[in-house]
Amino acid sequence: MALVYVIEDDEPLREILAEALVTGIGAAVLAFGTVDEAVAAMEAYPPDMILSDLNLPGRSGLDVLEELDQRGLATPLVYLSGYLPTYLPHIPPRDNLVLLSKPFDLDDLLQHIYQTLSQASIEVPGAGAAPLGFLDYVQLS
Repeated sequence: MALVYVIEDDEPLREILAEALVTGIGAAVLAFGTVDEAVAAMEAYPPDMILSDLNLPGRSGLDVLEELDQRGLATPLVYLSGYLPTYLPHIPPRDNLVLLSKPFDLDDLLQHIYQTLSQASIEVPGAGAAPLGFLDYVQLS
């Protein structure tokens, strides 16, 4: 089963993203409020994908790339930020990096994650079927 990290300091958004990943595509999720919390878990629980805000308390989401590089990991990373124009000049181009401005479409995000994990041959429950959409998720709640 795919393990996705969610690094987001806005607790309600962090919970929505985590729940949508679990119910929408069947991913296992570890959710963190800071980069340091996520980094502390990387050795024991290496992620298959990371969703991260950029504007975080303490270390910024940009430090996630540095941590991945130090570990020799090419983990797909999605930056979600309301401050994307501010950070854009500091983000190096990467094949496995996607940038999304807040607000974003949750269905589009789930579809991207599902496709990325499936293409990487990471077990995604329901492979071959479309992931649940946000409205499906709301109906399940």
